[in-house]
Amino acid sequence: MAQCKLTPHEFIQNAFAPQIAILCSEDADNLCLKNNLRFVELIQPFCRLNNETRIADPAGNTVPIRNLRVVFEDMNRRPPQPTLGKKLLNEVVGTTPWDRPVTKTISASGTRSGLELELQSTTPWFEAWRDTFLHVQYPSDHEFTKHYIACIVVVASTSENPMDQLNRLSQYQHQQQHQTPARFPKWFSPNILKYYLLIHDVTVGDLAKSEQIFEQMCSMYGSNNCHLLQINSRATDQMDVHLPDPWTQFLIQRASIDPSGGSSSEASSGTGTPREDVSCLPSRVTEGDTTDCCEPIHPLSPTLSPPAEEKNGTFDVMPAVEISSDVPVMVNKPTLPTGTTHHGGCLTSSDVDRIRIFVHEFCVRSLIPHVERQIRYLNEVVTNRSRSKSLLSATRRWLGGNKSPGAATNSVIYSPEATELQTRRLGDLCFMFGLYELAYNSFHTAKNDFKSDQAWLYFAGAQEMAALAAFMHNSADYPKRYLESSLQTYLSVCKVYNFAIRSTLLSTEVLKHCGEYGEAAMMFIKLTSEESDLLSALMLEQAAHCFINARRPLPRKYAFHMTLAGHRFGKAGQRSHSLRAYKQAFQIYATRGWVLAEDHIHFTLGKQAHHLKQLTEGLAAYNSLVDQRTKQAAPSQQSPTQQMTYSREFINTYHQYIQQEWDSASGLPCLPLPLIDSQATTILLGSPQEAPTSPGWTAASHVSLDSGAIANDRWFALERELVTETQGTLPIVFRPNLQLLNKDTPNTQSPMVPVNEPVLVELIMSNPLAVSLMITDVQLVFTFKASGDQEMASDPQVKHSMFKGFNLPAGAQEKVRLELYPACTGQILITGVQYKLSLTPDLVAAPPPGSTAVPVVIEGQQSSQGNFPSSTKGEIRGKKERDREGFPLTSPHHCCRGLVRGDTERGP
Repeated sequence: MAQCKLTPHEFIQNAFAPQIAILCSEDADNLCLKNNLRFVELIQPFCRLNNETRIADPAGNTVPIRNLRVVFEDMNRRPPQPTLGKKLLNEVVGTTPWDRPVTKTISASGTRSGLELELQSTTPWFEAWRDTFLHVQYPSDHEFTKHYIACIVVVASTSENPMDQLNRLSQYQHQQQHQTPARFPKWFSPNILKYYLLIHDVTVGDLAKSEQIFEQMCSMYGSNNCHLLQINSRATDQMDVHLPDPWTQFLIQRASIDPSGGSSSEASSGTGTPREDVSCLPSRVTEGDTTDCCEPIHPLSPTLSPPAEEKNGTFDVMPAVEISSDVPVMVNKPTLPTGTTHHGGCLTSSDVDRIRIFVHEFCVRSLIPHVERQIRYLNEVVTNRSRSKSLLSATRRWLGGNKSPGAATNSVIYSPEATELQTRRLGDLCFMFGLYELAYNSFHTAKNDFKSDQAWLYFAGAQEMAALAAFMHNSADYPKRYLESSLQTYLSVCKVYNFAIRSTLLSTEVLKHCGEYGEAAMMFIKLTSEESDLLSALMLEQAAHCFINARRPLPRKYAFHMTLAGHRFGKAGQRSHSLRAYKQAFQIYATRGWVLAEDHIHFTLGKQAHHLKQLTEGLAAYNSLVDQRTKQAAPSQQSPTQQMTYSREFINTYHQYIQQEWDSASGLPCLPLPLIDSQATTILLGSPQEAPTSPGWTAASHVSLDSGAIANDRWFALERELVTETQGTLPIVFRPNLQLLNKDTPNTQSPMVPVNEPVLVELIMSNPLAVSLMITDVQLVFTFKASGDQEMASDPQVKHSMFKGFNLPAGAQEKVRLELYPACTGQILITGVQYKLSLTPDLVAAPPPGSTAVPVVIEGQQSSQGNFPSSTKGEIRGKKERDREGFPLTSPHHCCRGLVRGDTERGP
């Protein structure tokens, strides 16, 4: 897989960071909204401790914790609905930008020199999808890493009775945890840590009053469980002074689509905390909508089978469960200002430091001591119960035998206080806080217990975490078989695809770190299916990167899987990623001569680029399909139907390209059809001689476009003798006059043509396709530069003819003759030929009923480079009429005796 911005250890640590619930009053959130942030968002950039902390294990040994990260979530946050969750995962892939590819030289088998490829060194869209997937994953009952381990109750000092608000919110949390049968939110243990925060607004609040309230809080809840946070030191009229904005990268998409089609900040996602003044709330709910308090339908719940629209397990449905009416429900939520781009406008650097201090004190003075007490308690409970259970478990394992996960699939339900779950809870708590050795022992014990009970979901989870704990403790020695077994159990036995995806994301990071790219690629490929296109595309792409980054790179496997990824990206609607994947795969196929693979990639590139309005790139891809000159090394294997499709797409894209992107001032772009045979192109200077009507006379030149092979050497010798006889000696540079230029004539100099005499150009156009083409309005493209002594005339200085057009059947050739008539001396430079191209009406796509098919006509040109006799490039000089003297018609009866023998026949 591609390089990630996080190391495997950092990624695993972030994936299982402790979850902290935030219960915030409306007044406190309003103070934070001055910065265009809610409280949960305000503290997001500071959720990682920069310094090293220490935690004690049950034996009293302290273990350092480096870069501890905690996750703050709104307690009443609801995971997105299945449709919204699917939309969110698609959008995060489509909107994440990526860097330019870098050139990398790899050594491929069968090649002496290295193969230079442009590769994506990073895949930020995959990392964004991965982080979003883990973030919205529903907490399960078989593990506790997504359960809230603590709750921070937040009130504002500006409220009427902050102490009463703290009490009411604390009761609300207690009711949510103990009296409500709902399964969300989930809590790590019955006695969670509660932390109380008082927010003081520096610009509008009374500091003395806030300190007095804070003292009351400390006396009631303990000084280690309370904190006074001062913010908003900058007034609102001073918000033009901005600090750096570290919040943008942490903000999660708030908007969702409500049933009416509008955008609501929290209507569907349920990300809001009850914020109505708690002092005015009733103790019971008597009426009103309580949908926010129902069990959420989560897109990543592994409990039930997936819904009809997404059957791959990525968006499963959790049944709704009603909450008791004894719980106070607060429904009014402030609307976050929209259209703002800057955050923290009322904060100073001192305020930011105070937020960091708050997070640090919460973790060091309250959270870690609470975790140490919980670890000691759980360790004692597990140890005492394990002693009494060891004989029973051994008997059960002996009687039950060694059963594989596929032997039975019965469901096992554990009570919340079961020893097996307490062991798993101990392992999760130790893992989240860096006690990996103790975590591994707990997971290993729980794994064996779950296996003996044939609780395969619990078994797979404990086995997965045991492998990760071993890796985090010692990267060089970890049970790789545990990772493979847990993935197989998730997929084949439990059929919980969300946990299989999570296991793959974690396991492949471990395998990549150990250099086992082939094993990582196989894990990615296992998750591909016909159900989820986006998931399959991402997994295939990462597998391709594994193949190219292996110790022994496999470029063909890379190209094959990248092509498959591009196909699935296209089916998922991710056209830009599909285009990128196909372009990267084409680097391998371009030099192989595999014309079918090349045609498939070119057609897909053109289609995706056309949909993305990248007409230049799309036209280049379609041009490669219809340009048969590029297929001379490997003949095209396109069927007539394919060629008709390719030609139609090429013409339509070309037509849009001309209208939308092409600069008309630069002329017309080049067309690849039809082919012009450069070896058969001829140029005739002057009018072709008509056959004399008098008997016994013949034209002296005998030169026309229909003339056969001309013995130029004999004519050149005759001209040299004539010049020598007339002038006495030959000039230093003797240039014979050429009237007919073709591939056999010396075309190193610009030829001469008299004024008002035509320049005839004969082209042979051929159709290399298996479909008919319509060619119309053919004319030469040229430039004329008059001599310096010429006066500008109102009439055109060079007249030209136009060939009306013809139908060019499949595989046919057609001669096209075009003329130029210079009206004054100067220089003519023929640069190409211009024409209009279209498909014949019978090949146009079927029109709607009641209308007729009108073919799309495009206009372009072909350059003279390579299509005219070499070196001349169509360059012609005009000369005056008197220069035509010396070209008389000769008669056999009046032939001059000074002519070279053999060139003319002597008369009687």
